[in-house]
Formats: sequence, C-alpha cells, structure tokens
Amino acid sequence: MILRLLSSVKLTIPLMLGLAVVSIYGTIKPRTMNLEGMEVARYELFYQAPLFRLFLALLALNLAVCTWRTITRNIDDLSRFGKLLENSADLSQRHTFDSSHKPGLLERELQQAGYATLRTDQGLIGRKGRAGRWGSTIVHVSVLTVMLGALLAETGFVGTLNIYVGDSSRTVLDWDTVAERDLGFTFRLDHFEPIYYPLDIRFALLDPDSGTELATVTSREGETIELPGTGHQAEVRKFIPEQKLLVLGIYRQGQYLGEYHATPNEWRASQDIRLNVKLVPTGYRDPMLKQLHSEVSIIEQGRVVRQGVIEVNEPLIHRGVAIYQTAYNRDKFGSWYAGFQFSKDPGEPLVWLGSITLSIGLLLAFLVPYQAVALVTRDGRTELIALHGFRDEAGREAFIELLKKLEATTA
Repeated sequence: MILRLLSSVKLTIPLMLGLAVVSIYGTIKPRTMNLEGMEVARYELFYQAPLFRLFLALLALNLAVCTWRTITRNIDDLSRFGKLLENSADLSQRHTFDSSHKPGLLERELQQAGYATLRTDQGLIGRKGRAGRWGSTIVHVSVLTVMLGALLAETGFVGTLNIYVGDSSRTVLDWDTVAERDLGFTFRLDHFEPIYYPLDIRFALLDPDSGTELATVTSREGETIELPGTGHQAEVRKFIPEQKLLVLGIYRQGQYLGEYHATPNEWRASQDIRLNVKLVPTGYRDPMLKQLHSEVSIIEQGRVVRQGVIEVNEPLIHRGVAIYQTAYNRDKFGSWYAGFQFSKDPGEPLVWLGSITLSIGLLLAFLVPYQAVALVTRDGRTELIALHGFRDEAGREAFIELLKKLEATTA
C-alpha cells in the first residue's frame, strides 16, 4: 500500500504543482530586504528553503519507487503476459485464423514483421520494440541522476581571486562562506595582456638629433611597410594601448634584423638595427577588446606541475577545479592584475550524463512503440491476441496491419 502511494501519480502531481508555485512566486515576488537593509537573494530565500527541498526530496523518492516498479514490471513482462493468457477471455483485441493458417508459418511471418518470439506454456509470445519499453524507465533514472548531480554540487564551491602578474596564491574567497578556501594547489599568474582587434596605428620618423619629423606612416598590426628614406621595412607586430608601446619587426632586403620597441618618450632596438631615425607612435584608433589572455602555472609541493593559458570562455581545469578569466585592470603604478573565478562542481558529470540519457529515453519512449502479441493454438485453430501496445486508435490500426500480413500466409 505504501509503495503504491509513493509511486502514484496522485503524489507526483501535487509535488510538481508545489514546486511550480514556489518557483513562480520566487520569480515574480518583489525584492526582499533583511534587517540590515540588504537584499536577500531569491535563490537562498526560495530555492534553498526547507519546504522547497522537502518537495524535491519527496519527488525524488516518488521517482525512485516508480522507477523500481517499472524496472520490475519490465523484467517480469513474460510472467505478466502468461497470467493475461490464463484469463485470455478478458482480452478483447484478438483474431482467430482458420485451419489453413499453420502455426509455424504464422510464427515465421511474425518474426519477419520484426517480432522476437518465445515459446511459453501458454503459447507463443512475440515482442517488438523492447527498447521503447525501457524509454520511460530511462527517463526516470535520468531525472534521478540529474537530481543526484545537483545534490553533489552542494559539496563544491565557487570562489574568486584577484592577483598581480608574478604573484601566486593557494587560497580563494569562497562565495558561500565569505572566507578563504584552500585550493589544494598553488595558482600563479605568469603573464597577462588584453588582446585587441587589429588597430590602425600612425607613427612618425624623427631626426634623432633635432627631433624634426621626417615622415609619417600609417599601418596596422600584422602589416609590413616601407620606412621612407631608410631602406628598411617594418612589420607592425603589436601595439599595447595602455602603455602606448609599439613593437616593430625590422627587415632590410628581406633579412630580419630584430625588434624595435617605441613609446612617445623612449625607444629600444636590437643591436643590429641602425635606422638613423627615431620611430615614435603618434596616434591610433580607439582599441576594441578582443580577448583577455593569461598564462598561468599550477604548483604542487614546490614544483610546477602544469602550465596553461586561460582566456574568456576557455578555462583551465585542474583537479576538477575550473578556472575562468573574469576581470582585469591596472593599478595607479601601471601594474597589471587579473581576476579569476574558481569553480568546482562534483555533480556536473552526472548532470550532463542525465541530460543525455534523458533525451535518449524520451526518443525511445515516443519513437519506438513497444508491442506484444500471443499466438495460441486451441482445437486446431490459431488465435492472435494483443497483449500490449494496441489500445488506442493507432494501436488498433497497427493490429489490423499485422493481421493483414499474417492473413497473407496460407497453407
């Protein structure tokens, strides 16, 4: 009696209605403030509330019992069909063949129609679409798997860290506890730079002694141009707007000589470069940020065990902890620092698995109909009896189609 109640739809519907009411109210309710005048998060107020969790727990129990009963039902199909055949007078959808239709030929035709046949004490049972029989069970198990994954997520954490280039940290600020959490490894930021879409850059060629402007050229990152009056070519390799730093690759007659670094106030060049002019960036188009690029190291027991790159939407994952790039800035001294989010969700694989199997289960349940029939021979005549899958209008039409195929089998 208790198991029947726990697996009943009469319990499922009130639970789902209760969850829906709480979810709707939690969505449309105005903001709620606590005694300190701070806004209370809807997630904490409603979806972490004991009543909501109780509804979820009861729904999980309801699904678990229902799943156990459907698994038992699927396994005991042959036994259940045997009991139906013992009282076959109650089965209305049936057809009796005349003596010209031999049982062996009917069985062969049934197999050609896609039915797997099995002989029992009550007669021959044919089943088709057994994968569809398990579709609803797979759906139930999938939902339970997703719920278990969500429960395991409670053991994970989300934390943040702002860190300067060259610094390292073993802890992050945990969002839930608002306290430092040990990562189990040390995180070091080796290099950071914002990456922009190619910029149009203007720079001048100046006389190194008098500072007189000799020429002005305009180019963009990735292009190579002639430097007027020098016999050299310059490839615009990089321009860093925050520092107004222009990085050029210098060539002469196709031979690479080295890099030339220039800002409005200073310049530096490889020793093989002798231009007899000074290159100074004088203008550029407003930059458009393309990506944030961080090079990091993971340190365990005093040694680097992993190095990698973190960019927006391209996290680094180490020991189940996903590290995301979230922010960046420069302090008043011109030093870069970057922000990272550290997230660990032990239940994520189960949620993904449950979502995939849920889709598979739904496809099986709706696209692969489970049908079962019996061929029973009495007094020299063979009777076809529908056992499962022929109830509605489509099922009755399928039974008629099956009869047409079997009727074509003659002695």
